[in-house]
Amino acid sequence: MKIFAHRGASGYTPENTLIAIKQAIEMKVDGIEIDIQLTRDGRIVLMHDWKVDRTTTGRGYVYELDYNYIKSLDAGQWFTKDFIGEVVPTLEEVLDILPQDMILNIEIKDTARHHSKIEEKLLEVLKKYPDKFENIIVSSFHHDKIKKLQELEPKLKLALLTNSEFIEIEKYLSTNELSSYSYHPEINHVSKEDIEKLHAKGIKIFVWTVNKEEDLNYLVELGVDGVISDYPDIMKELIR
Repeated sequence: MKIFAHRGASGYTPENTLIAIKQAIEMKVDGIEIDIQLTRDGRIVLMHDWKVDRTTTGRGYVYELDYNYIKSLDAGQWFTKDFIGEVVPTLEEVLDILPQDMILNIEIKDTARHHSKIEEKLLEVLKKYPDKFENIIVSSFHHDKIKKLQELEPKLKLALLTNSEFIEIEKYLSTNELSSYSYHPEINHVSKEDIEKLHAKGIKIFVWTVNKEEDLNYLVELGVDGVISDYPDIMKELIR
């Protein structure tokens, strides 16, 4: 069972910041999940929400803001005063410190509909890190983005994200001409039947967001391949 740090070690540090990534690396997790969006001037930055308001000192939609403005914001003090001075990192800054053998799950966020070129921009960045390419998984709720990436770079590992129950998963994949390395359902929408069908097709299942021991035990029994957690260190201890 693989353990992923959700937005970095986000239970202990401000999500999607370098301190969160570094702490997850120190925890020796199997992988780190992050969220990406494109700025108005074409830079890929880490941000979960459409707006920067909740997790920074700024205001506005990411896709309407320039990188220099976003970089000037404090991305740590909303969490606690201990993290004043943290900033919104770029994808390159994360890849620069990511160990070669650690998985990076990059989620293209909901604002993808405003990002007509985010697939191309993402591949431009990833190709700068050929030694880490094998351990990259790109996921999204926007399956059209996954399909576009599939066409642009067939070797890239891709994942379908969903927060609803999947019915007739094989039919969905074939009808939409999608190939998927992994499937990432929300914890309340995963079943033994889905797992068996997906495993039969060689597709892995990584479930989010798993923070409770009873949930982890249930998923271990179901046979999922990994979990995404705000507290990856605790999940690691529990599966030992």
